[in-house]
Amino acid sequence: MQDGVFGLVGGYVRSLEAIRCGKKNGDKLKIFVNRILHASYPLSLASYRALHKPLFEPRNLVSGYKCKYGEAVFACPGGNSELQFLNSFEPNVKRVISKFGDGDAVDVGANFGLHTIMMSKSRSDKSKILAIEPDRSYYRCLAENIALNKCRNVTALNIAAWSSTSKLAMRRHMFGGPMKDSVGEHTANGIDARPLDQVFLDYDIKPRVVKIDVEGAEYEVLLGMERTLRATRPSVIFEALNRQALARCNSLLEVSGYSISRLPDGNFLALP
Repeated sequence: MQDGVFGLVGGYVRSLEAIRCGKKNGDKLKIFVNRILHASYPLSLASYRALHKPLFEPRNLVSGYKCKYGEAVFACPGGNSELQFLNSFEPNVKRVISKFGDGDAVDVGANFGLHTIMMSKSRSDKSKILAIEPDRSYYRCLAENIALNKCRNVTALNIAAWSSTSKLAMRRHMFGGPMKDSVGEHTANGIDARPLDQVFLDYDIKPRVVKIDVEGAEYEVLLGMERTLRATRPSVIFEALNRQALARCNSLLEVSGYSISRLPDGNFLALP
């Protein structure tokens, strides 16, 4: 219990490093306020468990700030978005997606577009970058960031990647906690969901690398791109929320002739 508390406090203190990523002083101030608001996460979580609602939602109070990451500029949607710019945030994923050179690349669960922009800037304009983000608020930031950084080789889609063509409900996680927004149950009024095999055909994408960050739906995404796994043979970076999810993903990938290794930051790399 004590280790858990110290770990939580230590993680919060380290998160304050994100303040320096603000583009201007006003942006840094917004990030500072956002970090202070997130310090009340344990209280808001207790409120959510007791009353089924948090005390407040930080991203409804602080948003619309800009950050710099290298030479790129990003419009951030609030929540914990600025944490993605920390050197400690998924460093191995950043390294892998940047090292492949030219060739098409796909960012599934693109969020506000950090990895998308990195893919774009590390490749020539001849390479095609496909960014997929189902959440409309994140998608708006994604589109803005593609324009801000003049990424002419990027196509962004406001859909969900899935195993079949359908409509899916969006599950929004409150208070920007450890879980991010995700998609789940089928519903008549949900977001458009499509298998990547069909999307790649429609947009003439032959991916060399695919990054998947979809908060528990990784298996469904992989199932929807089995043809691509066997024909195009892209490298795949993915996460798994538990052992069962990892076992299902590994089984599908191994049948398609892939070997899977765990990256030091907790993600997984599948190589053909």
